[in-house]
Amino acid sequence: KYNNFNQFQNKVSQNYQDHVYKPEMERKMKIDYAIKKGEEERKKRDDMTYQYKQNVDRNMRLNNRAYIEKQMKDKKDGRVVGKTEYEVDQYNRMNHEKNVQDVEHLEKFKKMQDQHQYREMLNDQIKTSKMRRLYGNMTGVEKSLNKDDLVAWKNYDHNAYALIPGLNSTKKPIPKKLLDDKILHKKERSFDDELNRMNQFGLTRDVTLARDPTYISANLHNSAKRLPDSRSLEPNRSMIGSAGGQSLNGGYEDKVSQGIPKNV
Repeated sequence: KYNNFNQFQNKVSQNYQDHVYKPEMERKMKIDYAIKKGEEERKKRDDMTYQYKQNVDRNMRLNNRAYIEKQMKDKKDGRVVGKTEYEVDQYNRMNHEKNVQDVEHLEKFKKMQDQHQYREMLNDQIKTSKMRRLYGNMTGVEKSLNKDDLVAWKNYDHNAYALIPGLNSTKKPIPKKLLDDKILHKKERSFDDELNRMNQFGLTRDVTLARDPTYISANLHNSAKRLPDSRSLEPNRSMIGSAGGQSLNGGYEDKVSQGIPKNV
């Protein structure tokens, strides 16, 4: 039993040596070798850096010495050389300052030009936005005209009474309630007021006067003489309204002169 125990202890010791102690020693040896190698490389780099600094300092001292010796030689030979060098340095310095000022003026001018272009671009954008708003917004009178156009197109011949496009007219009579509401909310306007509205917003199509074709034909001659050029904010609509007014008035006048109802 003692021999077996002794053998077991020897195996345990050998196993510890093989798997614990030897690997740990090898790891320490590798670490020590890496540290030593790093120290050697660092020392080598330090030596190279020191040598480089020494060479730079030596070359600088040599250059300074040569420059001082040259100055002393030039001063000994005469002061003309020193004066000439001073004048050359002064001339070069003045040229350099002038070039710097020119560059600064050029950059300042370019900056001002860019600011001016940017300001012009913003002004153009503002003008375009204002024109778009003026062109796109409808006044209350224009909205009323559009409603009258829609009612006229739904209830009458769309070729004669409305400017909006459509497929077919229903040609049904206007409801009495619509006519009563329209007449109730409508303010009485004189013929001069109608002319003023036509001057500003184009030909006025009023659903309450749609059944009376003599309303326009009776005053066609006077309105043609008194009607000036349109001053609408939307020239295209004014031109369309004026053209529609001429064709419409002509159609009314022909139908009235021939005694033909307007829905025919």
